[in-house]
Order: sequence, then structure tokens, then C-alpha cells
Amino acid sequence: MEPWVIAVLSVLGGAAVVSVLYWFFCQQQVKYERGNQADLESIASDVTPAQTPQLQSAVKPPPRVIQQIYVMRHGEREDCADSTWADTAERPYDPPLTAKGEEAALQVGRDLRNAGIDFVVSSPFLRCLQTAMKVCEGLEMKKGICVDYGLSEVHSMDVIHGANPLETLVLEDAELRKLYPGKILCQSPVSMPEWGETRGVGSTSWDRLFEATKRIAAQYSPSTVLLVTHGDAIGACIYGVAGYTVWRSDFCCYAHLERSEVVDLKTEQNGTDRREVLELKSQQEVTGIAWLED
Repeated sequence: MEPWVIAVLSVLGGAAVVSVLYWFFCQQQVKYERGNQADLESIASDVTPAQTPQLQSAVKPPPRVIQQIYVMRHGEREDCADSTWADTAERPYDPPLTAKGEEAALQVGRDLRNAGIDFVVSSPFLRCLQTAMKVCEGLEMKKGICVDYGLSEVHSMDVIHGANPLETLVLEDAELRKLYPGKILCQSPVSMPEWGETRGVGSTSWDRLFEATKRIAAQYSPSTVLLVTHGDAIGACIYGVAGYTVWRSDFCCYAHLERSEVVDLKTEQNGTDRREVLELKSQQEVTGIAWLED
């Protein structure tokens, strides 16, 4: 046989093989698709109408961020730098800041300048008010601050040593407005805490401080708010939000909390369950706080 004839037959034979293989592949693909369709129809036949919303709820929307909250401890107080300060002070239980404390508070304001803080709310104790004013200066915030007695120091002899429960520990509202003309925006919506508070996890003071934080955040929502308070409030908030035990909270430290709305999808009959949660956004040591992750 001529060589060219052999070549032609070889080409035709290869094409035939390819055609056969392609036909076989197409038949298998059809069978596979029919099988998948049958499986889907079988599954669908087992799902009742009442179960359909439950299947849809498997895909939950992400939490919707509502608000940023910063909870800050006051700066260094005068009686910590000078142990004799209280001996001659007119109000020995309400010390002012040291110059170092004022500078540290000013720096925190500068550091948080891009945090979008809209409101500053302070404990009525002088060290907190001075801290708040310096933070506002660092933030370049022109408006004043609000005062909330719920952020006050723990009202206990263990914390305010030797204090008389009948004695006024802080400046009255009129005195504050005279000291800071045009800078005190509002009176406290709550009264001063009762004497005899307990301290630590599960205590009356920590419950009061954590509840005050949540109340104030909701009051100013969705604005970003900075609360200037005391060391126990740092411990109360971090434990309340994350369950961590704070063992160190430096002067002018602050905790960053984020408030979000979480949607739990339920059946169509029961609708949706919307709840708000707080999340700790701070990291260990970064802003002067250290805790134990129990």
C-alpha cells in the first residue's frame, strides 16, 4: 500500500477514536447531572414549608456596629505624688492632678484625636474632671463635658480612707460651673452612690460602674463617647464585657469597647431576635491595662 494512503487512514482512525471518547464523556456527564437533579428533588421533598426559614437562618447577617466607647482612668493624683498633701487640703478626699497627670491626659487626647470622639462624660471627682478637660484640649474639642455621678469612685472606707459618710466629697454642681464656666454641659442624671459599697468581681460598686457605662453609652448612641472615671471602672467593664480579671490599670489608661447589634434569625412565625453586645477591642498592655484571661 502506498505510504500516503497509510497516513490518511491513520488520521481518520485517530479522529474516530477521539469521536468515540467524546461521545462516551458526554453520556457520563448527562448521567451525572440527572443523578444530581434527582438527589436535589429528593432532599426538597423531605423539607416541609415550616423548615424553610430555618434553612435560610443558617446564613446570619454580620453584627452591625453601633458605637465606639472609651473608658479611661484619671491621671496621676496629687496625694500619690505627695503623701502629706491630704494633711492640709480643704477637701482631702478629692485630690487634683499632678503636672505629670495633666500632661499624660493631654497626650491621651492627642492620641485619640482620630477616634471620632463626640462627647466626654466624667466622674464628679476633681481628678477626673481635670483629666477630662485636658483630654478635650488634646482632642481639640471646643465643647465642654458632662458629669455623671454613676462614674464616681467606690464609696467605701476601704477606698476613701477615713472619709465621713456625711461629708461632701466633691464639688457641688454650682461650684463646678463656677470653676469651669461654660464647660459643664449638664447635671448628673443620677445621685451619688450610697456608702458601704463592696469592691471587686460581683460587688455592688462594679455592678454600678458597669451599668453606668452601658447606660451612658446608650444615652449618647450612636455617637462615640469617652468616659473618664476611676480604676475600678476599668476592672468592672473589662470583666463585664470579656470576663477577664484586670490586675493593672495605670493612670490615664483606657479600654476601648465596641457596641454592636446582633441579629439571630428564627422561624418566620417568631420573627428575628435583635440584641446588643459589647466587645473588648483593646489589647494587652497597649493602653496601660493588663488582665488575666481566665
